[in-house]
Amino acid sequence: MNEYAAKCTDNPKNLPELKKGDIVYRVYGGDAKFDGRSWTSVNPNEMNINDYINGAGLPNNNTAEYLINNPFGTWYGYNSTSSLEPIGI
Repeated sequence: MNEYAAKCTDNPKNLPELKKGDIVYRVYGGDAKFDGRSWTSVNPNEMNINDYINGAGLPNNNTAEYLINNPFGTWYGYNSTSSLEPIGI
């Protein structure tokens, strides 16, 4: 099991419940756009990017070139601290 999968599946009952304002992340690029439906509370910058890509099960059309973060419970660009950064794959 890779690092991402371990963080997500150690014991889902022990994962903290997200509260408004908690930071969530989205890795995207290629056909996967910044405003997609799949987000995570696990910071991809805190692990090997290949472990993240494989553990998250990113489809081949997601080139994983960028990372966006946003406070949970806010709309993109409104009351948000969204930032786009190349993640250097």
